[in-house]
Amino acid sequence: MLILSTVVGAMMALAMVVIRLKASKKPATIRKIILPPFFMATGFLMFVVPDARVPWYEAIEALSVGAAFSLLLIRTSKFEIKNDQIYLTRSKAFAFILIGLLLVRIVFKLII
Repeated sequence: MLILSTVVGAMMALAMVVIRLKASKKPATIRKIILPPFFMATGFLMFVVPDARVPWYEAIEALSVGAAFSLLLIRTSKFEIKNDQIYLTRSKAFAFILIGLLLVRIVFKLII
């Protein structure tokens, strides 16, 4: 089961990399910027259910690791205006950072 879940997770993450690379060729919209954090916030509400709660130290660890990794992507991504539209200008390292984060996540999962 561990191998299957790791393979499925890796495939989903690689699909996400491809989607992100294609999305950077289209202009950013308010909807594309606001909806992802909104959906992540609603997923965070699962911790309201007592059976889904984790110890406070695990929650702080998850938030800290997520914040640290997101800083990498924020620092390497830039926006520019072309023809009155906003485009994401990613660095050459963008795909490597996402794949690196995927590998780190898989290693953490296998350790835990």
